[in-house]
Amino acid sequence: MIKSINAKHENSFHGVRPWPRICIVIPARLRSTRFPFKPMVMCGDKTLINTVHDKCKETGYDTYVLTESLKIAEHVEGFGGTCILTSEDHKNGTSRCGAAAETFATPDGNKYDYYINVQGDMIDITLDVIRKIIHRLEYHQPECVVSCYTEMNNEDRADPNTVKVIHDEDGKAMWFLRSSLPYGDQHLGVYAYPTDVLLKYKDLKETEIEQMENLEQLRFMMNDINIMLIEVDYSGFEINTPSDLKKWKEINKYE
Repeated sequence: MIKSINAKHENSFHGVRPWPRICIVIPARLRSTRFPFKPMVMCGDKTLINTVHDKCKETGYDTYVLTESLKIAEHVEGFGGTCILTSEDHKNGTSRCGAAAETFATPDGNKYDYYINVQGDMIDITLDVIRKIIHRLEYHQPECVVSCYTEMNNEDRADPNTVKVIHDEDGKAMWFLRSSLPYGDQHLGVYAYPTDVLLKYKDLKETEIEQMENLEQLRFMMNDINIMLIEVDYSGFEINTPSDLKKWKEINKYE
């Protein structure tokens, strides 16, 4: 049974505009190309997906794991989480989020106004990062996609697994890429989608550039949907490869 815990957001700070209804979704694919079975690897005393889920759940918002895998779904239910099974045909996490949003559609509209997508490999995601996104949604209620970035060190600048972002002074994303870059910032895998924008994603044209960069967020930009960015402090890991996991365990002194 799915229980909503967003009732505390029924009224806005000025008493006129209602607080937006927000949930957090965590895409988790069992057979990742770069790191198969990644969500189920042990990171200390919990699996990767359990770790990310529990940190998101601390926000007090409805939190769902989205997966095509019965194995992951059973695991999530086992530690007390809620899972939404989606098709194996989804090519990326954003598409999977869109399918989840469709399950919450009602004749009167969607159950949620915004879906916050936290990538399932962000093992060190913090409440502060998520709360900054939530604050932007609650007080500004943007009609575009919202994401975040942090300063990038020299090691990450040369790493093709680290996504780089170029943005203007107002925080509007100008481009995302994986190539080594002597400037720009590190993009973090946290997105907030207005429901109507998320539901459009499956019908947006996929371009060759998106395929070459292997960055799903470029589909929004290539279809004239803005992505606005918030600067956050984040010095943690994203577990993209087995070597990332090994390095994370060494730093955190896990065997």
